[in-house]
Amino acid sequence: AFAALAGRIEPGPGLLLAVTAGAAAGFLPHNFPPARLYMGDAGSLLLGFSLAAATADATFYSREWEVDPLLAMASPLLLFAVPLYDTLSVCLIRIREGRSILAADRSHLPHRLLALGLDKREVLSVVVLMTVLTGAAASYIPALSHFQALLVLLQVAGMFAVMFILETAGERKR
Repeated sequence: AFAALAGRIEPGPGLLLAVTAGAAAGFLPHNFPPARLYMGDAGSLLLGFSLAAATADATFYSREWEVDPLLAMASPLLLFAVPLYDTLSVCLIRIREGRSILAADRSHLPHRLLALGLDKREVLSVVVLMTVLTGAAASYIPALSHFQALLVLLQVAGMFAVMFILETAGERKR
């Protein structure tokens, strides 16, 4: 979705994103459960920086037409919806429990899904499905009106809100 969206708007970021996706895809077989190799902080930070830089370049600049700033912000929000949801929900959980938001724990999305009874492959499938759905929604944003884009953003936010409620309700029942 990143490369397709960026390639439609600007070819340079699209190429960078396609290369980044290829590198990540080459790493994936080694990281698929049961994982034999982990990317680590350095790899994930480089990957995140590359995605953020290319997405910002692709959505906020075009030589051929004026980019609508509202729609330009909607695409990256949808493209990064899953990690943004994970970060926001972890912060809310830690604040609710009176802990520092910087404290290490097992409150990230994959750990919460494991705690609900999913196995590692099911957790991976859920996270991939969420990412594909939000990425697909992001690819349609440039063709939508402001109202339609707002509806898509609200629908995705609603999906994550329901998921957060279900996750935390499951925790309270145990």
